[in-house]
Amino acid sequence: MFQLVGYDEVFNGEVAGLWRKASGAGESGDAHGISHVVAIMGPQSSGKSTIMNRLFGTDFFTMDEDQGRYQVTQGIWLGFDRKSGTAVIDLEGTDSRERGEDAVTFERKSALFALAISEVLIINLWTQDVGRLNASNILLLRTVLEQDLVLFHDEKSAPMRTKLLFLFRDHDMATPLPRLSNVMKEDLQGIWKQITAGTVHNESQLEEFFDLEFYALPHKVLMPEEFEAACLELRANFQKEDIFKSSYDRQLSLDGFPVFAGGVWETIRRDKELDLPAQRELVAVVRCDEFKKEALEAAEEELGVVKEAINTGDDTKLAAVGEDIGGIVSRAFEVFDENAQRYPEKAVSKRAELEASLSALATGIFGSHADKVRRQLLEAFGTQLKSLTSWNGFGKGLKGFVTTAMGKFDSLCATNVDYIEPEYSAKREQLSSSIELQARRWRDSAVKSSLQQLQAHYGSSFAPPCAAILDAAAKHVDTVWALVAQLSHKSYKTVKEEASTRFATEGLALPPDVERSAIIALKLDCEEETLRQIHGLIGSPSLFLTRVKQCFFDQFRNDANGLPRVWGPDDDITEVYEKALEVSADVANALSTVNRFDLDDPEVAKESVKHFDDECYIEQIKASLQKEAEAAFAESKRSQEQMKAQMMGVQGQLPVWLVAALILLGFDEAVWVLKNPLLLILCIVLTAVGYVGYVLNIHVFLRDRFRRDMNSVLQRTKRALDQIAPDTPAADTSVTSSISMN
Repeated sequence: MFQLVGYDEVFNGEVAGLWRKASGAGESGDAHGISHVVAIMGPQSSGKSTIMNRLFGTDFFTMDEDQGRYQVTQGIWLGFDRKSGTAVIDLEGTDSRERGEDAVTFERKSALFALAISEVLIINLWTQDVGRLNASNILLLRTVLEQDLVLFHDEKSAPMRTKLLFLFRDHDMATPLPRLSNVMKEDLQGIWKQITAGTVHNESQLEEFFDLEFYALPHKVLMPEEFEAACLELRANFQKEDIFKSSYDRQLSLDGFPVFAGGVWETIRRDKELDLPAQRELVAVVRCDEFKKEALEAAEEELGVVKEAINTGDDTKLAAVGEDIGGIVSRAFEVFDENAQRYPEKAVSKRAELEASLSALATGIFGSHADKVRRQLLEAFGTQLKSLTSWNGFGKGLKGFVTTAMGKFDSLCATNVDYIEPEYSAKREQLSSSIELQARRWRDSAVKSSLQQLQAHYGSSFAPPCAAILDAAAKHVDTVWALVAQLSHKSYKTVKEEASTRFATEGLALPPDVERSAIIALKLDCEEETLRQIHGLIGSPSLFLTRVKQCFFDQFRNDANGLPRVWGPDDDITEVYEKALEVSADVANALSTVNRFDLDDPEVAKESVKHFDDECYIEQIKASLQKEAEAAFAESKRSQEQMKAQMMGVQGQLPVWLVAALILLGFDEAVWVLKNPLLLILCIVLTAVGYVGYVLNIHVFLRDRFRRDMNSVLQRTKRALDQIAPDTPAADTSVTSSISMN
């Protein structure tokens, strides 16, 4: 028993908890609905609380007669009979001196409240007040009947009946009960005609809307035994439910009663139009919201545990996340469905809201779990990629890593929860895209590395033979670029075959389109490497000039066999010079423009490339070559002229008399030599050798060689003497120096 509405007309904010305690709402096994609602109204101190305690076993406060007549029940109080499941409402008595003139307002509101939520409204009257206007609450009953038509019998309201049970107190049997009942019926009929006049209910009767019942109770003090017997009889009627009809049912649930009562009271208090179906709908909304909140809070608590396991758990715990989330969500729906089944009109929409909330919550937690697994797998995948250091088996290894990563994601994140499935699919797609991107980058890096290696292989196989071809350009100046084209084709064919092996299934396992692109890139790289190597071999203008000059000197100073030329007195230096200069100019012209050919088909020519962007370089090189060639030509001519002069000088230096003296004095020796063939031959040979040596200045060479050899011998001798007699270095040094100088 507790106060439902305070004396100040404020609805008790703690009704929900008090009601659960009083009625057992929310306990295991409680009924889904209130069996009945009974309210009592009547004058102050007329024994309302006493009779309700007798009928329903409640413990409403009653007046202590020794203290006089005073207001006991203030506001509206609520009790509950658990045996019959009946909610009992005790209204504040009417016509109280405590409220004074303000009593009418509260009396009207409380009567409307009782009429709105009760199936049976007991009007407690003193028998002697029957026939009176105010004492019998006729004016208040008029208000009740008027509002009943508005609440339950307008065009938009569902039909609903109410039993009005008039309880005549202190009946002394002087006036029979039927007579008292007729008086009350006449008064009620008169009121009914007044309030229905000019309305759609003008032709209707009171009994069409209300069931009237009258009951008399003897005097409690003067006839206590009869009073108790009458109370027991009336209580038995309530317990047998003889007094209730199905048309009285307000369709109130046990747990939703406080919300419904609060909504009705606030509507009446604010003088708004009272719409009971809307109030019942409000109860359904509020209660379903509460059920939804309870289910959601329970799910949040359990999902919090799952979230903690995600943050700290190992693979074993992670693998059960999807199953755990599914179980938590299912239990939340079971709790909601069990509680909300009493409000089917709102259960569907609130269940949809609960599903949306659970979906968002579970999806968020599952998303965190999937993100964690995805990050771990991406990190592990990146580590595995670093082990692919060779092109051999790269594709097979990469495919295995991808399969392992996706399989592990499926094992750790797979779920059978429908609304998590899209999140699972999205996260799986993210992982697949990230892995594909990372794998493509790693594969592209491997392809790039292979192309660089293949380009290096091409360069190493192309450069040395190309250098030899360019060095010998004077011998095949017209076909130099054709030879280079054949060489580049051969080198490219070799690296292309190697590339096909690398890009095949057992290697990088490139898709066909990627392999085609890689081969094209390789060809471009090799073409670039070809030009780079050629430009490097030909070199800068200074190196190019050196090459051309070397070509000239090779032609000018060496003969056809490559041996150094020794200009004789009769050699035609001018012819050799002009021919060497012509060949050098042809080489310069040929090498100044690089003729390009297709690497796959050396017969197909491509656009030529100038070695020097500025044509002035070629003219400057030719001018420098001309100057160097003229200097070499002049030196050779000067050397030839000196040789001729020396030969002429030997013959002219011997006087005639000396020649005659030599002949006379050496005649005998000459005869002797002539008579001796061996000696004659020896003299002839020595003379020829001496002549040649003189002409070639061999005697100077022999003199210098002799001095170098002697210096070497003296140095070795000095070191030997130093080891034998280290105390006499000065003497040895002076000797050695003198010998060396001589």
